[in-house]
Amino acid sequence: MVKSMFGQFLVELGIVNETSVYEALNIQLGQKIPIGKIALQEDVLTMKQVFKILNVQADNNKRFGEIAIELGFIDGLHLKELLATQKNKIQPIGEILFKMEKISHDVLERTLKEFKEIMQDA
Repeated sequence: MVKSMFGQFLVELGIVNETSVYEALNIQLGQKIPIGKIALQEDVLTMKQVFKILNVQADNNKRFGEIAIELGFIDGLHLKELLATQKNKIQPIGEILFKMEKISHDVLERTLKEFKEIMQDA
């Protein structure tokens, strides 16, 4: 099972069950926007470059960003920025669980605050 640190924290506290976290993670995975699409939206790559990367990717097991760097279309900094944008567009697991009505807003806020405090101390 794919793990979410906050999701696992909620399971350990008995607030939600593993099945709910798994469902929420599947929803979250479906929200992941491809890096190529983000690169187009951010005017980092052209459509022609994206197609070239996708064609190369079809012939091997490399990631989109890795190929884009190898082809000289972007550098590591651009890739980090694109990955950060991709991550920021994904809804947090707690919000998904709230929308699924698996956790109340008050409990979510309280446990998220507690989780963040624990993570800072770690």
